[in-house]
Amino acid sequence: MKTKSIYLFCMWVLLWGMLACQKQSVPASAQNIEDDRPEWVKARPISSVYYIGIGSASMRQPDYQETAKKNALQDLISEIKVTVSSTSFLYQLDKNGSFREEYESNIKTTATAEIENFEIVDTYEDGERYWIYYRLSKAEYARQQEQKKENARQTAFAFYQKAKEAEQRRQWTEAMEGYFQALFAIKNYWGENLEINVNGESRSLMVEAYYGIQNILNKVELQITPQEVRLKRRNSRPQLLKLKATVANQQTLAYLPLHSYFQDGEGLLSCPPTTDANGTAGLELKKAISATGTLHLIVAPDLMQIAKVKESDKLERFLIERFSIPKATVTIHIEKPVVYIESKEYNLGKALDNNIVEQYIKNELSKKGVEFSRTPQGADVVLSIEANTEALSRSGAIYISKLSIKAVAIDPATQREIMSTVLDNIKGFQTDYEKAGLDAYKKARQEVSLQLVRKLTEALL
Repeated sequence: MKTKSIYLFCMWVLLWGMLACQKQSVPASAQNIEDDRPEWVKARPISSVYYIGIGSASMRQPDYQETAKKNALQDLISEIKVTVSSTSFLYQLDKNGSFREEYESNIKTTATAEIENFEIVDTYEDGERYWIYYRLSKAEYARQQEQKKENARQTAFAFYQKAKEAEQRRQWTEAMEGYFQALFAIKNYWGENLEINVNGESRSLMVEAYYGIQNILNKVELQITPQEVRLKRRNSRPQLLKLKATVANQQTLAYLPLHSYFQDGEGLLSCPPTTDANGTAGLELKKAISATGTLHLIVAPDLMQIAKVKESDKLERFLIERFSIPKATVTIHIEKPVVYIESKEYNLGKALDNNIVEQYIKNELSKKGVEFSRTPQGADVVLSIEANTEALSRSGAIYISKLSIKAVAIDPATQREIMSTVLDNIKGFQTDYEKAGLDAYKKARQEVSLQLVRKLTEALL
């Protein structure tokens, strides 16, 4: 009995030992694998001294190291805060705040391209992913930024002084160009206050350059003659316009870049890129279109050209759009085109009492501002219409007729054909051929609108 108890006890001890070893061996292996990872991979480091960037990428990618580096750099940049000071001039210009997010994003993008002296702390890979650890001294970054800011300030101040000198010589366009160069030299610091010394006073460089431009624009006067013109939609002779650019003291403004555009419509205009040596420019208005019959031609200084700004540069365009600029305006009245219609419409060779196609055309063109004449004299266009139906076939009690329409538009002044079209095989269905022919005329309305009227409208306008 005693021997049996000892035996059972020994077996229990042996079994417990085996289980203990097995239990210890599994987590020990897992623990060893986990311990191989650096602490910066397990948990993101926090530092008051460095900006930190950690990036990773799957090693299955062919360029995984470059991808991880880019991710780490973007992560580092995300720690650098960019804000627009509430006391900055940019803050005042962007009153609704719509531009600040764009500005801050742009500055971060610029910082990504220009950031220097960051260092690689460590790398790690586990066969599946690759990690890289960057850091940048906050003190070093602040020093770099202050140096870049000072360089930008000095460059901008040099442009500002040249602009002032050009303004004193009354070289107005050159002065504005210099002020723009000063503004763009400090573009990365619009959200801050960069100051310069002006006559012993400390002033904002951005404010001084901005109002240097605005003050010149306030002195510019643009006069255009005539200020009101009338055009026909067709066969209008080009209207010659003369622009004169001066400053408040009546000094001519030579070689001023010009920008022209239409409001409430569109048109075709020949406009020189700048005023000439006498501050004048000859414009040729060739064509104008407006749904309301009246539109406006606007001529203004081309600040985009003066500042040499690209359309794709959102920051610089934002600043350009904040200026109040002088404008010269021409009011253009467009006379409605007059159309004379002669229509011969038949059903199975018999003349209709009322010309159906003609009425369709008049209804549609009236909506587009076209007027109609009872005689060809004085009309801008003479439109001839021929329409007839013919019996096509019969299917049981159903009779089928086909309608054909031919339309030709002539310019009576030149006797030149300006439009010609044929609408064929428009079918009508009824209990006899005559009624089927009238049914075809009814169904022709959509075809007349979509094809004939559309082509005629293009010819008229």
